[in-house]
Amino acid sequence: MTAEPVQPNRGATVPDVVAVGKEQVSQKEWLAKQGINPEDRIQLKKLSHMRYQHPDLDEIQTFMIDFGMQIAQRTDDEIWFKGYGSDQYVYYARKGPKQFLGGTFEAQSQEDFDRASRLSSAGPVQDMTHAPGGGSLVTITDPEGYPFNVIFGQQPTNIEVSHPDKVKVNYTGEKSRRREFNRFEPGPAAVHKLGHFGYTTQKFDALLQFYTTTFNFIPTDLLYIEKEGHKVFVTMFAHLDLGNTLVDHHCLFFSASLTSSHVHHCSFEVHDFDTQQLGHQWLTKKGYKLAWGVGRHVLGSQIFDYWWDTTGNIVEHYADGDLVSQDTPIGGASAAFVSGLLVGAAPDLSFTLSLRPLACYFQNISRGPLFNTDKPYIYRTLQVEIADEACSYQSALPDWEFFDARAFIPGIAEGNLLGSNVALSFWGGVDPQRGTVIDTHHPLVGESVAGKVLAIPSGRGSCSGSGVVLELLLNGSQPSALIFSREEMILTIGVLIAEEMFQKSIPVLQVSSSSFQKLLLSEYVRTSGTQISGGKKTVVTAVPSYSFDSSLYQPDFSAIQLSPLDRELLDGSHGKAAQVAMRVILRTADMQGVTELIDVKQAHIDCCIYTGPATLEFAQTLCRWGAKVRIPTSLNSISIDRRLWRSQGVDSSLGEPSEKLVQAYLEMGAQPTFTCAPYLLDTAPKPGDNIMWAESNAVVFANSVLGARTIKCPDYLDVCVALTGRSLNTGCHLTENRKARVEISLNLAVDADDSLFPLLGYLAGDIAADSVPIITGLEKKLVTTEDLKAFGAAFATTSSAPMFHIAGVTIEARSAGDIEAHLKDTTKLTLSRSDLAKQWARFNVFAEGEDYTMIDLISLGNPHFSYEELVKLEHLCSQREKSKNTVLVVTCNRDTYSRAAKDGLITALDAFGAQIVTDTCWCMMQEPIIPLSSKTIMTNSAKYAHYGKGLTGRQIRFGGLAECVEAACLGRMANTMPSWLVDIDDVKESIE
Repeated sequence: MTAEPVQPNRGATVPDVVAVGKEQVSQKEWLAKQGINPEDRIQLKKLSHMRYQHPDLDEIQTFMIDFGMQIAQRTDDEIWFKGYGSDQYVYYARKGPKQFLGGTFEAQSQEDFDRASRLSSAGPVQDMTHAPGGGSLVTITDPEGYPFNVIFGQQPTNIEVSHPDKVKVNYTGEKSRRREFNRFEPGPAAVHKLGHFGYTTQKFDALLQFYTTTFNFIPTDLLYIEKEGHKVFVTMFAHLDLGNTLVDHHCLFFSASLTSSHVHHCSFEVHDFDTQQLGHQWLTKKGYKLAWGVGRHVLGSQIFDYWWDTTGNIVEHYADGDLVSQDTPIGGASAAFVSGLLVGAAPDLSFTLSLRPLACYFQNISRGPLFNTDKPYIYRTLQVEIADEACSYQSALPDWEFFDARAFIPGIAEGNLLGSNVALSFWGGVDPQRGTVIDTHHPLVGESVAGKVLAIPSGRGSCSGSGVVLELLLNGSQPSALIFSREEMILTIGVLIAEEMFQKSIPVLQVSSSSFQKLLLSEYVRTSGTQISGGKKTVVTAVPSYSFDSSLYQPDFSAIQLSPLDRELLDGSHGKAAQVAMRVILRTADMQGVTELIDVKQAHIDCCIYTGPATLEFAQTLCRWGAKVRIPTSLNSISIDRRLWRSQGVDSSLGEPSEKLVQAYLEMGAQPTFTCAPYLLDTAPKPGDNIMWAESNAVVFANSVLGARTIKCPDYLDVCVALTGRSLNTGCHLTENRKARVEISLNLAVDADDSLFPLLGYLAGDIAADSVPIITGLEKKLVTTEDLKAFGAAFATTSSAPMFHIAGVTIEARSAGDIEAHLKDTTKLTLSRSDLAKQWARFNVFAEGEDYTMIDLISLGNPHFSYEELVKLEHLCSQREKSKNTVLVVTCNRDTYSRAAKDGLITALDAFGAQIVTDTCWCMMQEPIIPLSSKTIMTNSAKYAHYGKGLTGRQIRFGGLAECVEAACLGRMANTMPSWLVDIDDVKESIE
């Protein structure tokens, strides 16, 4: 028998029309079908350079030189890297937190550049005379929120490009190299030019339309998946349409993703395969991290290798790429088919997962938009679901531990783990500009959340935490991901608003309590993918439980009962602001599993506090969209005394944006109440009223003391409810969620002063965590509204629960029947006088051997003082003289101030030397109201005792109101406990 001849495994060079295959269409035909007139587009000439931000310029400089670039120019904060080609530079690096600053294309003409600069999403034109070659640059924001740069006027290098020698190759059938040996020198693979870059996107359709209609991009290849007989396009490789001029196969690509929008990589051309191999060996020897390669692509034909740079971005070498022109047909191919033709070693799984078209899990898809419809770029609503098999790759990594997670906001992320078993309030607990934990009572104090995967049980405390999250997302100091062990709304809403209004997002996930404890043992975490660096190896994988918005993927609200008004708001009949507000409400409802909305009678807005530029941009954007409140709406304390901030010497950098922020909400129709204690106003709700209040202390007071019904509303959601009059029927709106889950029994046999209630509230909140408690042991004590106010503010600082009950005192726990119902099936914990004494000692940490502490400032009014508190303060100050070395400042609302002024209280307090400030409150107070010279602040508020040091950098002391007045008169505080706490043995020594 004669054996069949062996067919060699080989490739072949074939014409483009053959390589593209049967599913092809001419460029001219495609443009016509899309209704694109090539002459109407802004003409780009070539891809110029990439722009990134890196935290360590020295580190990235070393990497880029090892990668094959040279330094064209460097300053302390910027580096321009060049290749050996004709471009002035191919990569720009700026010092700062990790951030993608965009790819940069050169305009064909001044006219094209000017047209680009007039686009609605274009920023100001930047003079680039400080950069090599000069010129002008404009940054345009694309529909995904990615920066896209256009440059013009850059001077050529005027340097003749010297290309490396061509190496001769001996093939089996052709031996052209005779008595000639190939020899190579080790070293980096010298970069010639920038070739391409690309994204993964949740807005594939919008990006395709934007780039191909606005600029002269045209697809080279379009990859699709098939679902129910329809083609859905999920990846585009695009080149610049320069007519007959030959150009690279692609200079831009993007691929659809359900879970994440992020830059994938940028790619640089090198001379040939040998050059690339030498560079590959060089980078390996230097210890850099390989992402994929060496291999050869099918589409584009490039030989490649991908590397992680020192900041965590992917960069690629490539050689031997395809060239195309206007005569090359556009190819269409199955994404699954093409992915099966990869040549070379398998990539890092995180690399693959960040690119894979998760659209293969689409359901109910309409016709594909590119080849098979007369209406391009139009999709019906898509229901998107990532199935369990999305994580089937786990089996390849048996040594790594995986956890299923519930994704409030899905996505792909990675980073060093920053974890704690203690919940964290972002407002007052995290610096909104730098991402540093400033809560001095938290275990993570001093750590930075920027770029980390932050794992905490939940947010807690202030409703303004969402505002801090938005600031971090918009200034680039955000965590890589948030992982919780409890249901969490405050921090999650900050991410949701960033995604809905500013196209910025990070994953937000919840794992079980047991999984959370295991997760805390990790050092590095990815929320997708399986490449773990360093130490413990843990991966969190998520199965999203809801749909989300993008131009391609519309959320599915079919499980939520919508009224006719809800539908009108959602379809934009009442304007864009109300439409976006309703989307946020419904997405929040979907996240929480809520199926019904309710009408609310009033709203209290907390995000009128100026946290930073993002807070102002949120409000002004809504104003530009025509926002108007639909229900009575009050405003929380603001960041300034609006009438006096200039005379008080407040810096305009705070005063002016704070003023603009307030004005924006007033234009929406909110009332200028400016108080963190809206329950003191005549408009306070009645028992049973459904309302939507933000401001943590106001929420717990409304639910617990007034008997009204509100969730603990995050900032921004409060505004959305005010604009629609609709809220989620969940949380404390439902009677079953108002029942106590834990009993905290107070064992206190002695009479106490007014410092009891802030101390007790602080400890009760810490114990209760996210559970509603009932406090027993105070049934025989006379409890005032001011006591409840102090208790509630402290409780809301350490707890994420929206209410509390005090047996025999609060409105829903006064009768024996109510108390019995609350105590049924609760866990009982006990607090003693010793526990209160320990907390007092934690607030008042004295240096060894000191008999007293000098007090520079007395802080009163957190929350805002009531009229009754001003009466008590005036009585305590009467016939006393304040120390000239101590400042006493009280905050209250305007109504309280007017009443007190009418009754002579303000005159009397002024004579004592007290300063009365309205509109703002202590959590926003800065210099000069807090004197620059003050080192130690004393307060009667446990809330401010908690937040004060982190917010001001001053030492904080705590005491009752009478002790504060005594310290104001003496200029010092005795380092002794109140008399009702003193007979405890070794209290200070027993503090844990």
